[in-house]
Amino acid sequence: MVPSNQVSHELKELCKVVSSTIGGLDDLELSLNQFTGSLSSSLVTQVIDSCKHEAPTRRLLRFFLWSCKNLSASLEDKDYNHAIRVFAEKKDHMAMNILVSDLRKEGRVMETQSFGVLVETL
Repeated sequence: MVPSNQVSHELKELCKVVSSTIGGLDDLELSLNQFTGSLSSSLVTQVIDSCKHEAPTRRLLRFFLWSCKNLSASLEDKDYNHAIRVFAEKKDHMAMNILVSDLRKEGRVMETQSFGVLVETL
């Protein structure tokens, strides 16, 4: 188990990178690639929740997609569903479309709540 102060440090570090308005999306990914902490599905969800009001949606999406590629244990269906609901809340149709497409490609399950939010948003 990772100590909570370490998780807090990693959360702050990732939020700082994701919320930064300096540089483009490729710069964001380069900064994320320098992250040496322990990435977990719960940390990914915490970063999205912590940054969803400050960070532009494109940066949140790039972070989520980077997490999908770099997480040693893959993200779970619930993580995809959570991200879909956050992007629906922000009314980012492109991000929602990308995540729903990935969800389907990977044979993942969309939760009823996510489907409802998706339908309401569209």
